[in-house]
Amino acid sequence: MYCNDLLTLTTKGESKHQDYQARQGLAFRVHREYAGLGGPNSNEGNFLELLKLLAHYDSLLEQHLMNPVSLVTYLSHLSQNELIAALASKTLSTIIDEVKAAKFLFIIVDSAINITRTDQFSLSLLSHCYHSITGVA
Repeated sequence: MYCNDLLTLTTKGESKHQDYQARQGLAFRVHREYAGLGGPNSNEGNFLELLKLLAHYDSLLEQHLMNPVSLVTYLSHLSQNELIAALASKTLSTIIDEVKAAKFLFIIVDSAINITRTDQFSLSLLSHCYHSITGVA
């Protein structure tokens, strides 16, 4: 069992940027985003900008971004939405597993009405986790 350990490393030591973004709570996309990997002054969202950064250290990724073999690059907002849905499912199942394995569970519920008289509800779960590798709680 692991607590918030979604950042996994491959055998070569390269981090999986999607897991990193999910763990850090970073948005994948911005309001106006184009997968054209355009000019240096354009902000294309955390996902595409992180891919461009990783491309400096991975020649295969750099080649794919700069000279795609086909029109299919898997960088569109639709591909990103599919990836986000998969990561959301993985994150949710990890949370459920941690809640089930927790010896102690604290539930904090809060509600507030905003200026538009809409009730905003928040639910926080705090659990006491045990890390199976290190043996640390």
